[in-house]
Amino acid sequence: MEFYSPKDIAELKNEHERYVREFNRIVDEEVKKQKEKQSLSNRAKEGIKNLSNMLNINKSHEAAPKENILSDEEIVKRAERIAKDKLKGDEKLVSSHDQYEKIKKSGLFNTEKLDPRIQANSLQELNQKLLQFVGADGKYMPCTKAVRISLNNPNLKDLEVIDTPGVNDPIASREERTKALLKDCDVVFIVSPSNQFLTDSDMSLFDRVSNKEGLQEIYFVASQADSTVGSMSEVEKSRQHLPTALENAQKSLSSQLKGYADDNNYRLQLDYSLKNLIELKRFKEAMNESYQSDLNDEKLQNDLREWRDLKNTPEEINRREFEEIKEMALYFRDWCMFRLDWYELSQEEIQECRDWMDNDNKLLQLDYSLRNLSILKGYKERNEKAYQDYLNDEELQNDLRKWKNGDKPGFFESLFKTTQAEIPNIFSVWDECFSSARNYIKTLSETNLDFLYTP
Repeated sequence: MEFYSPKDIAELKNEHERYVREFNRIVDEEVKKQKEKQSLSNRAKEGIKNLSNMLNINKSHEAAPKENILSDEEIVKRAERIAKDKLKGDEKLVSSHDQYEKIKKSGLFNTEKLDPRIQANSLQELNQKLLQFVGADGKYMPCTKAVRISLNNPNLKDLEVIDTPGVNDPIASREERTKALLKDCDVVFIVSPSNQFLTDSDMSLFDRVSNKEGLQEIYFVASQADSTVGSMSEVEKSRQHLPTALENAQKSLSSQLKGYADDNNYRLQLDYSLKNLIELKRFKEAMNESYQSDLNDEKLQNDLREWRDLKNTPEEINRREFEEIKEMALYFRDWCMFRLDWYELSQEEIQECRDWMDNDNKLLQLDYSLRNLSILKGYKERNEKAYQDYLNDEELQNDLRKWKNGDKPGFFESLFKTTQAEIPNIFSVWDECFSSARNYIKTLSETNLDFLYTP
């Protein structure tokens, strides 16, 4: 076992204190803003009431909307929720705060006296002992930095599996250790939760290990796949059959999205009134953070622009482009098959062609939709130059036509070409053999042996 050092714990404490300072600052600001807002609202209502009394105006037939007045306690709770949401963006700071809170609760500040070794006579016993160090409720979990497990199994010789803490770890030394370990790994598995698959953090790690560290074998693993089906009741309703549960969850999510769309369409049709203005302001207040986040999401904005462009293009034009790109995919699939038949390729080149063919076949099976058109447009963008180059290669096009007509080089033709190329070498070898034989026979005759020699 490796436990957090006093230096690590001090580092966590500093980050914990910084989190508390930021949290309190945001809460104070939000409480002040909410109280000022309510004060202005109260003064405005009082002014309108006094003006109505002075002018002797009767109440409108439409009752004035009631504004939700929050108590001091409710204002503070709301401000705390806002502060937590704002601080979520700094994953390292939040993790440091949570980790130090666990250490405080456990009281394990002096880790130097803890025994770093455990032994077990079976895997079951080892698992039970490890739970004390890595289990969610383990006694020593808050202060455990790393665990190294060795098994006396010949099949595992020279194999080392490392579960790294990641690159957003609250402990800087653990994060640096992760980066150092990545340099020596043969294979990396990037595990990402299914409900937040491939976040910016995941892609940043992928970029690091593929470019900076130069790793060639990288696999993405979608963990907690069952979380994408919603609640466990959805799985139970599907009798533990995950594909059915996923299909039902998809229907449920589609229904929710339709509900959101209907709500937004309703808001777009609202006429101006104080009641409707208050409703829209509440909607803005609830959605503003998400709205700003979406506006700052460059990929999302690019996808939206592309979707709008496709949506505003006549369907006939979109369908024509869809079929044209499919023709490109068909050409490349045939080109791969041609290469496999026509040339002598290495195993690596053969596998590469097969992978390309698999991808082309998947594209050829796509039905028309704006999403699939977007996928095909990306394929076209990546391959357009190669496609045009191949089409303009006259020799390649002639070979392709021959191949499609079944006129491809066979075994005997290849053998003839090889033999024809080797004929000069064969005659040269024969000449050397006859010359050596003549010299040998001449030598024998000169030694007075009874041997017929004809020069």
